[in-house]
Amino acid sequence: MLVENNLKLLFIITFLFSFLLSCEKKYNTEPSPIPISGRVTLNSNVEDNKIHGFSFSKGGVISVPNSEGILPDLLLAVQMANDGKVRGVYFGTTEFRPTFHLISWVDTEDSAQTIFNNLVEIPDTTFQELAIPVNKNQVWAVITQKNKYAKILIIDTVALNDSTNENAPTPYGEATFDWVFQPNGSRVF
Repeated sequence: MLVENNLKLLFIITFLFSFLLSCEKKYNTEPSPIPISGRVTLNSNVEDNKIHGFSFSKGGVISVPNSEGILPDLLLAVQMANDGKVRGVYFGTTEFRPTFHLISWVDTEDSAQTIFNNLVEIPDTTFQELAIPVNKNQVWAVITQKNKYAKILIIDTVALNDSTNENAPTPYGEATFDWVFQPNGSRVF
């Protein structure tokens, strides 16, 4: 009888433990972790009077203005020549401060990827206010709004005059890049 009662008790405890574990998985309300690396495409479109920028601390594209008052670390703009022709794209910030340093610009994707992967520490060097021009196969170091460090690898860029409205062509740009963010403030990845 004692053995039978112990088995029943063990069964009930096992059942309750399994039930609680399954509830935890289904009803876990913890926010998912913010990514510290990835690939993103940022463009120069203005939608509903909002621009879009990239935030390393949020791990993605954000609208500006936003309800949280977060400023992006990168904004993409189209570089225009004096004659009105589109020259390319560049990165800036909402505050005009030293943010960007060009680490490397090479001819091949493989070489750019190798440099990006092997960049384990951001050099202690001078940064500039703009990343200009931004082109494929570049590796940039970035100081974020909160004085933390990131690195980006430019995968592709697009810059053109959008002529869908014949009366008012609009400059359009986009950049696709891989990124890695160091959230602890260190220059080392």
